[in-house]
Amino acid sequence: MNINAIKAFVVTTELGSISAAAKAMNKGRVQVSQWIANLELDWGIELFDRAGHKPVLTEQGQALLEKASSILRLSEKLESQVETINKAGTNCLRLGVTTFIDPKVISHLVSQLRSIDANMDLQIEFATCDDLMASEQYDFIISHYPYSGIGNWEFMNVTQHQFVSVCAPEHPIAQLDEVSTEQLSQHLAIAITQQQDESVWGSYKFESLSVNNLATAKQLVKDGIGWISLDQNSIKQELSDNQLVIINHREAIQHSKFGLGYRDADCLNGVREVLYNVLRQHVSHWRRLCHKHQQSLIFTKTRS
Repeated sequence: MNINAIKAFVVTTELGSISAAAKAMNKGRVQVSQWIANLELDWGIELFDRAGHKPVLTEQGQALLEKASSILRLSEKLESQVETINKAGTNCLRLGVTTFIDPKVISHLVSQLRSIDANMDLQIEFATCDDLMASEQYDFIISHYPYSGIGNWEFMNVTQHQFVSVCAPEHPIAQLDEVSTEQLSQHLAIAITQQQDESVWGSYKFESLSVNNLATAKQLVKDGIGWISLDQNSIKQELSDNQLVIINHREAIQHSKFGLGYRDADCLNGVREVLYNVLRQHVSHWRRLCHKHQQSLIFTKTRS
């Protein structure tokens, strides 16, 4: 999905035809038609009923028109702010991102920002959540967080992610039917976070080995060196392949807030809203995929 596609949808609706929209956008009719078709493919719906002489909004298209118009207004607002930044002599946007995030989200985010300003100097750095919140070098951060107002950051909440405490199937604590906190404390904890009091385990203290690289941390756990608490989305494959197992502790499954952090409420509002919308779209897309997967499983079981 890109801004041009959304604009093609909105302008076609306003002017009543793809030809009129193409003229207003100074683009070819085929290009505008293709943008709309791609948008329908991305969203999995039909925006227009094309049976008549002119395209007519479907019920689904009507439901999405207001949201699309809002995104378009945000885009125009962001373009204006980018122009202001450029005139001031800087167009650098510094974004700090948690190591747990799906790379597809970052790809979508970069695509959205570059469709608005291809010349923006976008700097993206990955770090642990605690390191992100302790830093002042970023304009925005995308991170898990315990509460808004931590450090210098306010947060716009996007969703909650499930954290699970896991170990290798061969690890001693994986052999126990039920694991107590005392038993857990007898084994090395592999820590991605740097501040234990801000971890999903709250006030519990464990002997830990801190690692700021997610792949290395996972490998240490898979090799049986210790146990770790991770965003479940980041280890779906390892859990599916039984390379890692969830520890049988009453607090092995916990939830953490996930959202967009900002420091200056009045700075780069347009950018902030675009980043927030991309994250929200990802959450909606992920939930639709989960729903389709569940429906597929139901259908398969019914046939069998």
